[in-house]
Amino acid sequence: MLSEELRKGTFNPWHFIVEYYSGLCFIHKGDLAQAEAKASAIQSLIERYDEPYYSLLYDGLKADIYLSRGKTQEALASMKKVPPWVRTMFPHFRTLNAAILVQLQDKIKALDLYDETYNFILARNSFSGGDLFDFYLERSKLDYYKAKMYEHFGEKAEAIKYYEKAIYDWRNADKDYVNLVDVKARLAILRGTK
Repeated sequence: MLSEELRKGTFNPWHFIVEYYSGLCFIHKGDLAQAEAKASAIQSLIERYDEPYYSLLYDGLKADIYLSRGKTQEALASMKKVPPWVRTMFPHFRTLNAAILVQLQDKIKALDLYDETYNFILARNSFSGGDLFDFYLERSKLDYYKAKMYEHFGEKAEAIKYYEKAIYDWRNADKDYVNLVDVKARLAILRGTK
């Protein structure tokens, strides 16, 4: 029914998507109160349009917020509410799952998921479907995510190697790109220059 509404143009999911990505932006800026407001906005849209399908964006955003607050079990519970096919098909949900696994001290599964995600994104780029912005965005961050994982587990040399790869990946990015700024700060600490 939703596909038919989309085809006819009687339903527009853009409102849900804008609130979701806005929430992610606020998380990256460290403004979790605004991210919570965006999650609430998604919940209101779900009720307004009687569209439970988009609860996957609400639950995914809440998982990100919980993880940012250091509430790993709550993040895991929220992520489990997202349908399994969505957790598999959307790169950000895959990398979010890996970040949760890191906090649960499961390095092997987290690393496998990051590596699988890279190959998954390459394969998905060969045909249409899904959110291409999400594919390219998450692909560009995989070295950064791996570096943070190695840093979490105290593997300094590997963390430095992957942070350096992330800087190379973002060589054309804006100098104030929030993840690039974070990488440079983390590298300075790891190298003992800060």
